[in-house]
Amino acid sequence: MNLLSRFLACAALAVSAAAGANAAEVQFLEPGEAFRTAIVATPGGDAVMQIRIAPGYHLYRDRFALRDADNASVVAALPEGRTVFDAALGQQVAI
Repeated sequence: MNLLSRFLACAALAVSAAAGANAAEVQFLEPGEAFRTAIVATPGGDAVMQIRIAPGYHLYRDRFALRDADNASVVAALPEGRTVFDAALGQQVAI
C-alpha cells in the first residue's frame, strides 16, 4: 500500500470514527472516493497536492500530516481552514 493510499485510509477512518454513527446505519465511501487526490508539479519544482473531499467528510487539521517515501515528515503549506463543532467529539475542531 503506497503512502497516499495509507493516508487516505487513515483519513477515512478518522471520518468514520468522528461520525459517531453506528456503522450498520451508515455506508461510508471508500477512501479513494471520499478523498480524491491529485499531485501536480509546478514550474518551480514544488509539488501541489489537491484533495477534493466528498460532502459530509472532512480532514482534521491537527491530524493531517504528510510523509515521504523514507517516512520523514514533509512540511506542507495548508490553505486556511475553518473551525466547526464536531458532535462526535463534543468540541470545536479545525478542519
